[in-house]
Amino acid sequence: MAVDMMYALKLKEGSIKSPKDLERLYVRNIAGNLIPLSELVSIKEQKTSVSISRVNRQRAVAVYGNLPPKGSQSAAINASEDFLKKNLPPGYTFALEGAAAGFAESFRSLFQALIVGILVAYLILAVQFNSFIHPISVLMALPFSVSGAFLTLWLTNQSLSIFSFIGLIVLMGIAKKNSIMLVEFANQLREKDHSSVRDALIKSGEVRLRPILMTSIATIAAAIPLVMGTGLGHETRAPMGWAIIGGSLISTIFTLFVVPAIYELLTKLEKKSKASI
Repeated sequence: MAVDMMYALKLKEGSIKSPKDLERLYVRNIAGNLIPLSELVSIKEQKTSVSISRVNRQRAVAVYGNLPPKGSQSAAINASEDFLKKNLPPGYTFALEGAAAGFAESFRSLFQALIVGILVAYLILAVQFNSFIHPISVLMALPFSVSGAFLTLWLTNQSLSIFSFIGLIVLMGIAKKNSIMLVEFANQLREKDHSSVRDALIKSGEVRLRPILMTSIATIAAAIPLVMGTGLGHETRAPMGWAIIGGSLISTIFTLFVVPAIYELLTKLEKKSKASI
């Protein structure tokens, strides 16, 4: 049985100065005799890589690039993937590494955190209100906060980055708090004063209007330095600030009108569920 074996040799520094020096090397055969290397191999010069890099035990070539001014990393990644899918020959694959891989992984983690946060918020509100219906009216403010943030990012020519996504998560907590103040006070009026749904919502809107506006104005004022500031890191802080400002403004307006309307519609389901029990 023949076995192919490969050996790695390391010569003294300066001993090889030209390809002819390799031909004068001697190696021992199986009998122990010295044989010139030129009798065993043929030496050929050609261009090759200085080093061979591997990723997951596969040969890999890394491609680096910088974004243009106000360029989006996600747009660059999508454009690169589309180009590689169309132009790579059979047998070649591509994968994100380094900062691009970290960017994609961070977005997946933040999206998962967003979904888990909404689910946990629903469960906590269900326990607080002792109902599986009223938390839905509270969470109805979230789509308006997200749409407001996206609209503001589009109007200000900002990209959806990791920092703006963090601003969305912060924004959702603020939007839920405004809705909770309305719904909780309306429930208290219905339980203690036995008010009708319409009267409880009107009274709740009158009493909770000032704290809702104060919270939203304070949030917007706190986010203004993020978009007005300059200097190092401003391009990363600005998307977060615009997302918070736009989402807070839109969610506040719609919270005062949409959440009470959804609450009144859902109370009909509450009555039907109680009647069926």
